[in-house]
Amino acid sequence: MLDRVAPAITLTTPGDGAVYVLNQAVTADYTCADATAGVSVCAGPVASGSNVDTGTPGDQTFTVGATDQAGNLAEVSHTYTVADASANAVVNGDFEAGPGVGWTEFSLRRRDLITTDLPHAGSYGAHLCGTNRCLDLVQQSITIPAGGQLSYWWYMTSQDSASHPRDLMAVALYRHNGHLLALLRVHTNAGTRDTWQQATVDLAQWDGQDVTLIFLATSNASKPTHFYVDDVRVE
Repeated sequence: MLDRVAPAITLTTPGDGAVYVLNQAVTADYTCADATAGVSVCAGPVASGSNVDTGTPGDQTFTVGATDQAGNLAEVSHTYTVADASANAVVNGDFEAGPGVGWTEFSLRRRDLITTDLPHAGSYGAHLCGTNRCLDLVQQSITIPAGGQLSYWWYMTSQDSASHPRDLMAVALYRHNGHLLALLRVHTNAGTRDTWQQATVDLAQWDGQDVTLIFLATSNASKPTHFYVDDVRVE
């Protein structure tokens, strides 16, 4: 019987759409399999188990190709981004250094907020609310750079109504005296849920100002909503 089935490629790392910090140690992880003829070639830019290239900022492509003994070909590509963390005014914006670095946390229910629960990329992110009558926040003092822009990834899932906003997460800038400078975004249980989304906000009008960046979530007495935040950048 003529074998026309291409090899199967499983490319785990780098993840498609993943964001890594400049010069971060990331180990390639991929395999190739062919149940019929057997694999003759399985190769990527580096061998599985070796370090992925994170030495150049920007979008990168990692392609694995495979050939079986019958000559059938297969190819899988993932695109990942290398971010220059030194350009980020936010310390530990990807939360990968864990709790206690850069961010200050407050939880009315004394929950740990920087967790491994549901990161956008890497191992850590911020998890706000998820309980009834919650009040959770993570905040950090920053200096807004010239032409500054805030970007962050957020995710919401809820047991509450998809049409009536009752629980929310606010993104805001405060002056160091505690006065609100700007309410930048408000996300609620009535928004898009169960998918990671990126938000961007132009901060140029506050160039050079020392401010506190806050992500604050609150919920009512029933049907809790979870908010997740990751990969926060101001540059």
